[in-house]
Amino acid sequence: MKPFYLIGLGVIVVAAASCSSSTSLHERTHFSRTDSLTDIYLVLQDSLLQSWNRVISHELDRKETLSEMVDQLLHSTIIDVEQKKVYDANLDQIERIRFTQKSMNDRHVIEEYDKACAELARQLSALSETSSELQSSLSDLESLNLYNAQQRQYYDSVASQYNSFIKLNWSDLKELGSSVQLEQKPLFITVENR
Repeated sequence: MKPFYLIGLGVIVVAAASCSSSTSLHERTHFSRTDSLTDIYLVLQDSLLQSWNRVISHELDRKETLSEMVDQLLHSTIIDVEQKKVYDANLDQIERIRFTQKSMNDRHVIEEYDKACAELARQLSALSETSSELQSSLSDLESLNLYNAQQRQYYDSVASQYNSFIKLNWSDLKELGSSVQLEQKPLFITVENR
């Protein structure tokens, strides 16, 4: 049998929990449209950031794979030190011209970046075909190109939802002040179709 003070404590905890839940329920009923819009906006913004980070992560992985291919080509004596310097300079250039969320507004930024990546990948792939040791790097590169395309499509779907939400709720969101960014996000598909 439980001591009396433990039973009494249990009753108090249950009573406090029921008061707490009714208070929470009461508080929930006072959410305004602005509160709901803010909540949705923050969720969309977080999803957009996570998606963007995945896009950039895959771009960095692709650059790393290209860099490893250059190192393997040198190690396999398919290229010499001078050729490696040229390829390393190309990799540095790719890093400098990589798009950002802001620079995506200029379609040429992504076009130039993608062309530079594709050209370097083509050159390294052509050299790598002569070495059986480099075939796994070629396979990795093909997989990364596929993943990059998928991540860009996913980002576009999230950005489209974000853009639609901003457009639909512009006037209400505008009242929330400067903490809410109301800029439409550019899409990869828009850039590709121009």
